[in-house]
Amino acid sequence: MPVLPIDNSYPAGAYQDNIVGRMKANGKIGNSDSFGNPSQAMQGDACDMADPTSTASGTVQNTDYVLNSIVIPAFGFSGTGRGIRGHFFGTLAANVNAKNIKLFFGATALTVAAGTTATGVDFYATLDVIRTALSTFTLCGTVIGGAGITTLPVVQTGVSQSELAAITISLTTSNTAAAAASGTGKGATFVFMN
Repeated sequence: MPVLPIDNSYPAGAYQDNIVGRMKANGKIGNSDSFGNPSQAMQGDACDMADPTSTASGTVQNTDYVLNSIVIPAFGFSGTGRGIRGHFFGTLAANVNAKNIKLFFGATALTVAAGTTATGVDFYATLDVIRTALSTFTLCGTVIGGAGITTLPVVQTGVSQSELAAITISLTTSNTAAAAASGTGKGATFVFMN
C-alpha cells in the first residue's frame, strides 16, 4: 500500500484543493504520526508516495506484468500544470530473451525499452506526467540500466485520460520471445509537482 506522509502546515481549507486534501478528507491518510505528533515530512503542496513491494513477473509470453504501481484518486490532478514524477527500479530476468519495459499512465503505455536482451541487469525508469488541460496530459518516460539497455526518452503529448475515475501509474515488463520471466520490480517512489 502506498505511503503518504503529510504535514499540518496548510492554511485552513487550502489543502482541499489538492490530492492530499481529498485523501485526508476521505480518511485515507491522517495528519499525525503514530505518536499523535504532526508529520513534517511534506512541504507546501508536494507529497510523496511509495510502492515498496518487490514483485516478480509471471512467465506467460507477451503478457505485461505490473511490477510496481500506485493509484491516483479521482480528481487527483486539480489544476493545469500539476504533475507527478514516478521513479521505478528493478532487475531484468536472467535470460537472453527479448523483453519490453513499459510505463503506464492509465490506459496509455510508453514502451521505454523494446526487445532488450539484457540479462540480469538492474534498471531505473522515470515517468513524468503533466496535466495540460482537463483530462489531458503530457508524458515523458525514460529508462537506464546495465549493459543491453539503451533507450531514448519517449514523449507523448495530448494524452486523454479521464480524471473522473482513479488513474493507475505502473511499470510493466514482458518477455516477447518465450514463456519465461521478464523482470522483478524492486520498488517505486512518486513525487507530486505543483
